[in-house]
Amino acid sequence: MMPMREFPLLRMLGYLLGRVRSAHSADWDAMRMLVGSSLAFSLASGCDSVSFVPPRPQGRCLGRYWNIGPTQTAYAPGCWLQAGENEILILDLLGPEKPEIAGLVQPVLNELHPEKDFATTHRPAVKLNLVTPVHTGSFAPGADTQEIKFAAPVTGTFFCLEALNSQDGKPYAAVAELDLLDTNGLPMSHNGWTIAYVDSEERTAEDGAAENAIDGQTANYWHTEWKNASPGYPHRLILNLGQEQTISGFRYVPRQGEGAGRIKDYNVFVGDGLVR
Repeated sequence: MMPMREFPLLRMLGYLLGRVRSAHSADWDAMRMLVGSSLAFSLASGCDSVSFVPPRPQGRCLGRYWNIGPTQTAYAPGCWLQAGENEILILDLLGPEKPEIAGLVQPVLNELHPEKDFATTHRPAVKLNLVTPVHTGSFAPGADTQEIKFAAPVTGTFFCLEALNSQDGKPYAAVAELDLLDTNGLPMSHNGWTIAYVDSEERTAEDGAAENAIDGQTANYWHTEWKNASPGYPHRLILNLGQEQTISGFRYVPRQGEGAGRIKDYNVFVGDGLVR
């Protein structure tokens, strides 16, 4: 864990100020404040915790903040504010956006911004090398788990499911869960698996991350983008198995419940050089 650091970002001269603007020399994220008989403000993204320090020995912790939401506002009751100097300390920052502090008429209480999650929404650029599928088939309609056996076991470090179209004719693909089968027909451990490539995933309107297809749960799912764009087929999901594996088939769990994305026709690729 990184050592905690304190950054005095703002000093308020009294609490009767109607509007305050300030900035720090570092590139801190946007800070917004509502000043009056009480104080509400949103703080830097990735902020570990926030303290309000009145002019007396002890401080008061206001809480933690994440610019993705929903905790985008810290609140200090008016009885904590004192005439004279009041100080706000920010403890540990990550991912600044704007070096700005601005007064607001209303605090931010009901906004979500998953598109700002830079840790999960930015995947490395790769080159695909998909030549000959090891299996081609069609899934049955419905939400039941389907087990597919290959004509012969295949070996490789990467597994690619290429969806060619959907059961309902819409441009979306979804997978609740993928399991690979070993030479005995048993599900392999997912330990060490990562997403090597996915052509599309919905991260704004819902959590449709590709990792949902290999997390061992069927209640969530990978879903291609639909909020701001609807890219068409084919859709590809490529797994990095961490090491070379011999695969005899796989199990596909469609998206459960109602909704689009159930795959119809597909190709499967397995090999060591599918992603470069």
